Amino acid sequence: MRTAPFTEGLSSMAEFIPAWLGKALGGKNDESLPSWLSLALEEKRASFETVDMPAETETRAMNKGSGDFTQRMMTEIRSHESPNHGYTDYFGRGFTRGPVAPPKDLNLMTVREVSDWQIAANPPGNDTAAAGAYQIINKTLNGLIGSMGLTGDELFDEALQDRMAISLMKGRGLDKFLAGTLDGDSFANKMAREWASLPVLKEDRRGRRTISIGQSYYTGDGVNKAFEGTQQLSEYKELYALADIGG
Repeated sequence: MRTAPFTEGLSSMAEFIPAWLGKALGGKNDESLPSWLSLALEEKRASFETVDMPAETETRAMNKGSGDFTQRMMTEIRSHESPNHGYTDYFGRGFTRGPVAPPKDLNLMTVREVSDWQIAANPPGNDTAAAGAYQIINKTLNGLIGSMGLTGDELFDEALQDRMAISLMKGRGLDKFLAGTLDGDSFANKMAREWASLPVLKEDRRGRRTISIGQSYYTGDGVNKAFEGTQQLSEYKELYALADIGG
């Protein structure tokens, strides 16, 4: 709630204000005041009455366009895809039958080394060994090498992983969304196809399966699911609603 009290800032002016006028400005009645001055002060106080603003409206006004949508979305993705180990994480870490651990932290390996490790460590028949903060699988990683013009000798460090995430987001319509030519729910559904932990925000279909709002696009595959919880879903929707569209 935002307020605009009439007395705000008077303390710095106290030495210049007569006592009787200070009482009047502070909202106290003083019978010694001339009637015309009492009426004028009362009207002035009324014009500065506290203005109530619904909490949700005020929050939107304060947050709309604040920060960078891309950065906030990247943080959101990392919080679900790699909540414990971030840029050094990989799918199956700690699993009894998971992939063989990489020879060193992923962010200290080159892109080519990560790709080679994914192929060598990948359990037969499974497209796993997803790597890094954004859980990039081998097929996607090799696609990024081509689309981003990489040599494979670059370090798979934090900066490059972030660049890769942005490239993947752009491939799903980030620029169109920010330009206002792609609505938030449609963009969210495209993002859900890239990252299984993100839910769809409108009903979708994958083959014969209907994907309901809040579910992962890959629901039913026996591996993936979106984050759960009404509050989390509401906050996720808010990310799109508060984006600085067309800005």
